[in-house]
Amino acid sequence: MWHFGWITWGWTYHENFPCIVQCFARYGTPQWLEVGIFVFVNISLIVVTALFLRALITPTSDYDRWFIRVNQAFIAGLVVWYGFYMGDQIVFRWDLEENHLATGGVTFISYLALHILPNRLPESKT
Repeated sequence: MWHFGWITWGWTYHENFPCIVQCFARYGTPQWLEVGIFVFVNISLIVVTALFLRALITPTSDYDRWFIRVNQAFIAGLVVWYGFYMGDQIVFRWDLEENHLATGGVTFISYLALHILPNRLPESKT
């Protein structure tokens, strides 16, 4: 959004679009495709964020519904981060690979913990 002039404050990270342009320069892709990829990446991250927020505000008293929403959020997050990792392989950007793989790895470990660790307290025998 910074590159389109929609936001102007300096604390935002605004190197993604130039990175996409640089990555695809060797392939001679049209600018509309680069913009499309940039928009797709941002929409993907917004959707994953929305799914995690939806899971966060779902009451745990409705455990089955909450668990389904948490699963949806984690699976979407894994698809996005490992998709970024695969994209790094396609455009030969090894410097980005570590960040995307690490974030995907942490997401995967968190998802495994959700399924491996006990998630319900034992019933009281009183």
